[in-house]
Amino acid sequence: MKINLKNGEFLSMSKEFPMNVFEIRDTLDRLKIPDDKPIVEFSISEYYNMELPYTLCRRDFSADIYRLNLFAERLKNFDFSEMTAFKSLLVSNPECDFEDMLMMTYGYESPDINIKIGRPENCFFRLLIVPENEKIEQAQWVSLPCEAEITCNFYNGICLDFQSALPNLKFVDAHKISTLNELAEQISQLSHDDFVKLKAVMELENICEISDTIDCIEHLSEYEFDRLVFNDNEFGRNYLARNMPKNFDISVLENADLHDFGSEILNQKQGEITSYGAISGRGQELYSPLTIQAEQQLDEEFEEDFEMEMGGISL
Repeated sequence: MKINLKNGEFLSMSKEFPMNVFEIRDTLDRLKIPDDKPIVEFSISEYYNMELPYTLCRRDFSADIYRLNLFAERLKNFDFSEMTAFKSLLVSNPECDFEDMLMMTYGYESPDINIKIGRPENCFFRLLIVPENEKIEQAQWVSLPCEAEITCNFYNGICLDFQSALPNLKFVDAHKISTLNELAEQISQLSHDDFVKLKAVMELENICEISDTIDCIEHLSEYEFDRLVFNDNEFGRNYLARNMPKNFDISVLENADLHDFGSEILNQKQGEITSYGAISGRGQELYSPLTIQAEQQLDEEFEEDFEMEMGGISL
């Protein structure tokens, strides 16, 4: 089911539920919501969920995103009679909150149970691997990082499915599982802020290979990242606020449209606004002032322009 998510006035996105745990965590990172307090504001997309009552799709809710995912999983597995019964309950209880709706998926009456959502294991990649020449039903999930000897057992296997904490990363060859495990070990050493920064750099540089990701981690400190910036206009405002004189009244910038200005500054720094925040180019500083060219270089450029205007005749 399609769900519209938001965090405040400016951060919003539409996602297809249910999701795997890595997709959930990445969604929280994009919405700038901590995983230990994963409460999201949401509405059910009217266009994509026309089988549900119209009034339900016109309301706003808030819930733990993991419980929201459970709700979507249960609806996805409903047969026709179960969905009919559920819709009947919704029609009979038009003002119900999300917790009521979740309970309704367990029967015609709200059960006297406390639904607990366990948090997932601490891993970064999951692979569904079947050993070579074995049957599909013998496939096993492998979570990384893990002990090296475990990965060797699947080195010659076939990867049937791949779930990743890095949305851009590609993996199709089970022979590279050891290298992938090495990457998982390196990611496990990062703080969460640096992990989000890694995803931003991968988006900026269009990185999708394991080896390039490992190289990116080695140079992560050479990028500057502001996770609290979510558009060019806000970046432009922050940039001016940091580079104006200390006694400058920055309140005059509150209603200014600085989208083009912020975009140009980021372009000069080979950076961009990613899904996770503002990231600079490698070796660049996000908020350092842009300086004019050296006087000598300017003189040379002026001389070249003057010669062109005179038809190539040097004076």
